[in-house]
Amino acid sequence: MTKLERLKEIQIDNLDITYYIQDIEDVNNFDDLYELLNDNRAFEVEIIYYSTAIKYLMEYDPSLHESMGLAAEYGMEIENINSELLASLLASQKVMEDFQSYKDEINEILLDEDND
Repeated sequence: MTKLERLKEIQIDNLDITYYIQDIEDVNNFDDLYELLNDNRAFEVEIIYYSTAIKYLMEYDPSLHESMGLAAEYGMEIENINSELLASLLASQKVMEDFQSYKDEINEILLDEDND
């Protein structure tokens, strides 16, 4: 099984890791892949529609503590914040965290010299 096929088996909601890889030879380790994905805004999730955003926030951040904290980190002002923005920030953070949880597995795949 090739490195690309092995990476494709990693399932992360809202992220297809291999979609952004043009040449697997350019990706040597987790940090290279993270940089490639980040540069291509792969971690950004946009949740649209009020009802979808509210459902997402109710499930993952009913107190809005985490999503409001993310908005504050980005320097957003309260009058510019809405449920869609909060849900999108939270979903984007979740994708990034989910990706980072596979660091060891991704490094193992990318550093394996036997499967190119």
